[in-house]
Amino acid sequence: MVWINQMVLRLPPILAVILLLILFRQIILTGSLKMAFLKKVTITVIAVYILQLLARVFIFYWQLKKSALGIYLLPGKGTSFFVNNVWADYLLPLVVTVAMALVFVILVLLIARFVHRPFFEKTDWLIVFLTVFAVGFPNLIVLIFGCLILMIIFQIFQVMVFKKKIADERLSVAPFLIFTSLVILLLQNFSFYFNLLNLIGLTRLI
Repeated sequence: MVWINQMVLRLPPILAVILLLILFRQIILTGSLKMAFLKKVTITVIAVYILQLLARVFIFYWQLKKSALGIYLLPGKGTSFFVNNVWADYLLPLVVTVAMALVFVILVLLIARFVHRPFFEKTDWLIVFLTVFAVGFPNLIVLIFGCLILMIIFQIFQVMVFKKKIADERLSVAPFLIFTSLVILLLQNFSFYFNLLNLIGLTRLI
C-alpha cells in the first residue's frame, strides 16, 4: 500500500514537470507557444491531478474499510468523519487553487483589455492558469513572487549588460512562470523547501 500511495503522489508532479519542460524548451527555442498545444498540456495536467484526487479518496476509503475501527467512520455510519476529511485534505486545496488561478487569469485578461501597452502575449493567461494549478496552494504564492523577482533581475541584467531600455520591448511572463513552477515542483520533494515555507509562514495557510 505504501508504494501505491507514493506512486499516486509522485506521478502527477512528474508528468507536470515533463510537460512544463517541453513548454519551456519550446518557448526558449521559438519565442512563443502554440495555443492548441498549450491547451492540450493544460487539459492533461488537470485530468491527471483530478485522477490523483479520486485515487487518494479511494485509498483513504479502502484503508478505513479494512480497519476494524475505521469501518465505523465511513459514510452511512452516522458520522461525517470521511466527508470532512475528504473536503479538508483533498477538495478544499483544489478548490482554493482553481479559484486563485481564475483570479490571476481574470487579472491578466483585465490588464490586457484595459491597458493600452501590451503587457501579455495571447497565451499568457493560459500559462498563468496552468502553472498556478500545477504548483497548487500555497506554492502559488511562491510562484507569483518568484516570477516577479526573476523578471526584475532579468530586466536589470538587460539594462546593465546590454544597455537596453526597459520600454524597448515587451517582456513575456511565460518563461519566468514556467521556470519558477519547475523549480517549485522539483524543490517540493525536499524537506528544506517546506522548512522555508514554514519560516516565512506559508504553511499556516494550508
